[in-house]
Amino acid sequence: MTQSGQYTLTEITEEYLAERQIDKKKYFAGYLIHAKISWRRIFTRTIFSVQSQWEPLKNDGNHYYINIPTGLSRLFSISEQNKCGEIIPLYYNEVMNAIPMPEQKACSCGNCACNDACELVNGVTLTTKVLFTINNIDYIEKTWTRVCPNGDVIEYREIPTKKYNDTIGDAGDYNPDYNNDYLIGNPPFSNFTIVNEIRQNVICKMEVAPCGCIIDNDANIENFNKIVGFNTEWWGKCGNGKKCESKGNINNNDRGEVKASPCGTKILYFPSKHHHDDKHEKLPSFLLVNFQTSGDSCNSQVLVPSYAVDCMKFGIDYHYKRFNNSFSRFDKKAAEYAFVDAENEVIRFLNPINLDFLAQVQDAKILF
Repeated sequence: MTQSGQYTLTEITEEYLAERQIDKKKYFAGYLIHAKISWRRIFTRTIFSVQSQWEPLKNDGNHYYINIPTGLSRLFSISEQNKCGEIIPLYYNEVMNAIPMPEQKACSCGNCACNDACELVNGVTLTTKVLFTINNIDYIEKTWTRVCPNGDVIEYREIPTKKYNDTIGDAGDYNPDYNNDYLIGNPPFSNFTIVNEIRQNVICKMEVAPCGCIIDNDANIENFNKIVGFNTEWWGKCGNGKKCESKGNINNNDRGEVKASPCGTKILYFPSKHHHDDKHEKLPSFLLVNFQTSGDSCNSQVLVPSYAVDCMKFGIDYHYKRFNNSFSRFDKKAAEYAFVDAENEVIRFLNPINLDFLAQVQDAKILF
């Protein structure tokens, strides 16, 4: 036992074996493992140990992040310090994307940065117009554009057209002169077929790179606005320019958001643009992590307080018996019940308030 009244796992294991009158330490390593498992359970279920630790902010090229502290079993909060020295919590946002998506260009060109300009220009549809209706069926004229590898922007028109199968016409005998007469007020030719004719017209010329992709310059911007018929922002604004912004942090302090990485070893940090810029504050160098420890210590010997020694011994006895086939199911359950009772004793020691009183609080009268 140390001067502070704490025991090491080795000392507790030796006392447990001595109380069982086992003087041979052939399986001492196995009992020590049972002691470690018992201490971890007692520490996390009864001893509510909270630790705060500053972790340096890093960047892996995709995200800002901090490493998860060693010995963390439950994460409570992550905070940053503002310019006034106050600790401001960060919002944990589960919907933030933690896995970067692979970049894929719509035009399948890997030789230049055309900012998806080819796809936008090729996908522009100028007009759709109903030309005529026959038997309640609308025949629509479609117009769209395509860019040739040489930069010519061609307007294509798909026009529904009546193709007459003959020019005899529809005759009618309505007069007593015994001659064929045409119907008045109705189409005289009904023997026709609707076909789609494709017409094309060069409307402008874009400047293109040697690979055939459209160049991002002022001349092409002007031509693009002529194609769509009104002024619009150039494709680069929502391409590599990233003008599109997210809706921001849904937390009211608007400081930023965090999320655990898929690998489980990092906490990703998404700073808020409203506070972390040249006009307000720079990115913090450290983030404060508040967490519950697991009880394991990789830098020093694990120390058990004196009030938990008996509980540790019951824990060693239970973990020794639970997978040992020489003990019956009733013996294993009895050891488990004894261990749980010992845990409750530790809880009562650490929380001296009467538990019966706490159970009756919900039934107490509300006094105004």
